[in-house]
Amino acid sequence: MSPVEQPFMLDDDEDRNIPLKDRFEIQKCVDWIKTNNYSKVCLQFPDTFLSESVDVALHIEEQISNKTYILGDTTYGSCCVDEIAAQHIGGDAIIHFGHSCLTSSPQIPVLNIFRKRKMDFSALKSLISEINGSIVVIYDIGYHHLLEKCFSKKDAIIPEILLGNEHNKDCSAYCKMKETGAHSEVRFSRGYCLPEVTPKNIIYIGDQTDACFKNFSYLFKGAEIWNCSFKNGIEKYSILNAYKHISYLVEEIKAAGSLTVVVVTLTMKGYLEAIDHVKMLAKKCNKKVYVISVGKPTVAKLTNFPEMELFVVIGCTELELPSRRELIQPVVGLLEVELALNSNRTWNDTLTRDFRDLIPGKLILLF
Repeated sequence: MSPVEQPFMLDDDEDRNIPLKDRFEIQKCVDWIKTNNYSKVCLQFPDTFLSESVDVALHIEEQISNKTYILGDTTYGSCCVDEIAAQHIGGDAIIHFGHSCLTSSPQIPVLNIFRKRKMDFSALKSLISEINGSIVVIYDIGYHHLLEKCFSKKDAIIPEILLGNEHNKDCSAYCKMKETGAHSEVRFSRGYCLPEVTPKNIIYIGDQTDACFKNFSYLFKGAEIWNCSFKNGIEKYSILNAYKHISYLVEEIKAAGSLTVVVVTLTMKGYLEAIDHVKMLAKKCNKKVYVISVGKPTVAKLTNFPEMELFVVIGCTELELPSRRELIQPVVGLLEVELALNSNRTWNDTLTRDFRDLIPGKLILLF
């Protein structure tokens, strides 16, 4: 049986059989609060964990001398640290539970407690043993705790999750070429040290619908992309449909007489420059620009602007956006705007969904 045909067993949800204290790492949270002497700690939960938020807060408060504050309905997206909500109550620290995009740079201290997903790596190891050429393993952050247990550094190039000021590291922990000096690249809060200009194979552990998968699939041109998921097992992925969709959006932008910039962040560095960049490109092409901020860009909110032709979202790369099936107007990012209105940007350049890589002064050449 080939590795592609082997069953790939993956528990797609968190294991509810794990005790709550272990699943939410209560002791780690308590130690972090006590060590840093925080007095007003905010506990941020995604909607899927809100039913357990009170129990988590009570367990933590049993071991500290202060009350905690639960943050539920986030300002923008649950994957982003909600610094704005924390500031409203004067919080001095945030513990962020669940999936995190790690893209924001909050001014307030943050402890990330990632969700823990289970999987069987046997089929994936068989695939790696039969693939020729360099391999980069990319994964949903929920599998981070399993990587060192299941892979050795010789198996594949595995990105290191970077938190806060760790972005300044010269090399990742999985670097195979440390003797050659600093040469790492950081994309979407993952640090890489690659021995080749372009990796031959990309393996993503998670669902094809994950924003993380979409982000990285654009970056590695010419590489074979494999997806390992609970629903579909191990299968090859074709980027062609994604490119077709981008091409369609590019034509929509060219035809539009105006662009509406939707600001979906107040903490990511460079978002003001990105807004100015859209204005500059639109002005050159004789298009009007409107700027709005509606918090989380839901269908209900955006349908209040029926006169707008097209929405350009500036924010987190993992934010869930309305699809064309839900909304009359197309929703695009800065990448599509660049391809449509910037004559210096071509399909031969490295494509990235991170607006910080596309604003003036940023290099797009990767690796």
